[in-house]
Amino acid sequence: MMAIRIFLLWITLFPLVIKAQDYEVNGLENCILEYPNDKIIIKNTDQALAWLKGHFNREFKFKNHVIGPYSSHFLFTQTFNNKEIYKSQVKINVDMNGNILSVSNNLISEAFKINEDASELKRKFSVKEKINNDLFILESTSIYIPFENKISPCNKLILSDFKDIYNEYILDTNGDLLFYNNLLSYFHKTIEITDTPAVGLIFNPDPLTSSDNVYLSPWVDSNDESNSQLSSQQQIANLICTFENDSFRLKNSAVVISEVSPPNVLPAVSHNPNFSYSRDQSGFEDVNAFFHITTFNSYIHNDLGFPNICNYQIVVDAHGMNGADNSNFNPASSPPRLSFGEGGVDDAEDADVIIHEYGHAISHSAAPNTNFGLERTTLDEAGGDYFAASYSRHISSNFWYNVYTWDGHNEFWNGRIANSTDHYPEDLANNKYSDADIWSSVLMEIWEIIGREATDRLLIQANMSYATNMTMPQAALLFLQADELLYNSSHFLPIRDKMVARGLLPFDISVPNLNNENLRLINSVAFFEGNGPLIIQTENGINSPIQIYNLEGKLILEKNSYRGKLELQPCELPKGLYLIKVGNNWNKFMR
Repeated sequence: MMAIRIFLLWITLFPLVIKAQDYEVNGLENCILEYPNDKIIIKNTDQALAWLKGHFNREFKFKNHVIGPYSSHFLFTQTFNNKEIYKSQVKINVDMNGNILSVSNNLISEAFKINEDASELKRKFSVKEKINNDLFILESTSIYIPFENKISPCNKLILSDFKDIYNEYILDTNGDLLFYNNLLSYFHKTIEITDTPAVGLIFNPDPLTSSDNVYLSPWVDSNDESNSQLSSQQQIANLICTFENDSFRLKNSAVVISEVSPPNVLPAVSHNPNFSYSRDQSGFEDVNAFFHITTFNSYIHNDLGFPNICNYQIVVDAHGMNGADNSNFNPASSPPRLSFGEGGVDDAEDADVIIHEYGHAISHSAAPNTNFGLERTTLDEAGGDYFAASYSRHISSNFWYNVYTWDGHNEFWNGRIANSTDHYPEDLANNKYSDADIWSSVLMEIWEIIGREATDRLLIQANMSYATNMTMPQAALLFLQADELLYNSSHFLPIRDKMVARGLLPFDISVPNLNNENLRLINSVAFFEGNGPLIIQTENGINSPIQIYNLEGKLILEKNSYRGKLELQPCELPKGLYLIKVGNNWNKFMR
């Protein structure tokens, strides 16, 4: 409590508002992704912590535990003297039986030294900005900041106005501001409710896509004016809302339309179950955002099978951001919130913007406290772009590659695309917005081959294993592992080929976490290409029967090894994915 009072006094010295920037911290290790073969079962936090201490021999503090239908994910932060080391984390991903799938960490070196003098940090950072005295303190803690193999004591403040500001500030022990991060996610630039049926008018997904037109008169925003062409693209949609206090309200278990951010526009309310508005009425944006979020939330829970993702009622202000041409996801409020701006084309009129922002909510729900680091935040932006393109393309193939078809690609801003040919890493611009097309585009290429539901499902599953400071190639590995976990690697070839072509994986990549220490497969790449034998070797070195099955469980081939070794020729099997069994040990291989 004393620390909070001290900081409150410090804050009052600074009357100006600042706009937070994103700062990277030198000294943090790159994310390391490993697949331990430890024969240990992890089903709770205590077991995870015990394994961590033995594996890394360092101090840790539990951060969160996310449970999905196929896997479970434990996040810990590294500590020293019971204080958090800033953004130094480790994440353990296990299957539902408690077997370790993968472990990600960016722990600082064991050789670090304590540096009580913050002068080096001040020379590196030292932001000459000031903090608004109207912000509320959400968190105030003493931490260590890693920098050049040293850790320095600092203080971390997380401040919010519960509307459009959610910032993290790092101060030295004298109270000087070193750097700060904006914790909101921008698109650019469980509650008991009685559901009640209603109808309303929406764009599905936007007037250009549904009409197969480009942004030219009369298919333009024209300061939010309605016309016969745009009105012709409004569709009647079924809504699941709430009847409360003699009125129908845009509120259900997934979303509630509210007024939380200027301009002050009261949410649409109706005395009958009909929310039909023209686009020049504020109620239209309310209905449009409400419908698309409800639809996507139901799809995630019921069609994809992730009922624990975004399992709360998200608050949505369809007329927020003080009228700016931008939107954001704010995880600071309880529950989290989406705000859509009205500059240019109203953001809540375009399903691409709505789904992109909800994509940030999905990512935060799947892997909270991990969206830090340039490529990691790029993956978050790209995930939102992908979900927007996937959702839009499912409705219509028109312009699916133009993310923000209605809101962007016009005089207001250029929008983004999900069909680029950019290659990793030479086409990186080190900007999370301009680099997002690499990941979103390769996912849409995979989408074309394996379909919407499989690709969407794999992305959410992979997202649950995301970690701080991870890279796109590491995300590609986790995407492959998600396919192994959910589909027995039945999509391995198209995923591998598209990721390789994009520069995200090497051609000879194998499915992670499938190697059994009692059973080794040698020369698997040459065997897959038909250029050499697959050498199957057992640890015990004794003669034993080796059985090969297809993914339907049918025995395809059975042979005896000699002294624990067998050579299998490419001509003995057609192309495909197989299971191999020696005794009680299993593995997978491709032909």
